[in-house]
Amino acid sequence: MSDTANSPKNLNLSNYSYIIIDDERFARSLVKNTLSQIGCRDITEAGSAEEGADYLKSQHFNVILLDHKLPGASGLELCRALRAGDFGADNRQTPVIIITGDGRMETVLEAKESQINDFIIKPISLTELQKRLTKVLLLANTKE
Repeated sequence: MSDTANSPKNLNLSNYSYIIIDDERFARSLVKNTLSQIGCRDITEAGSAEEGADYLKSQHFNVILLDHKLPGASGLELCRALRAGDFGADNRQTPVIIITGDGRMETVLEAKESQINDFIIKPISLTELQKRLTKVLLLANTKE
């Protein structure tokens, strides 16, 4: 593939599938609406770590948008399980973007140690989300 085919201008976000895992319905709605505004179409929502895990066991997504704090299991625990292969080999390398209101350095470091691909601090801006998605998708495409 040429460099132009992988340039951000040519990355069509509607060609990818996304899952939003967040226990707050309003937060999921905001992220879904923002994704839709930047051209994303195939968007699945999960309201808990358990529901998200069920989806991840049964299908592959191109990007996982994961809340940091979830009841039952944290987003970072879910990411570690994903990287360990608990949701199938196809999902081990799926890009994960953690979404959190907690921007403390220890939270960022813990997220990096959990092998997340990127980190967004709430509130989410359309421009920032588009930039982060483009980054993780371009990196994932170069690994294939």
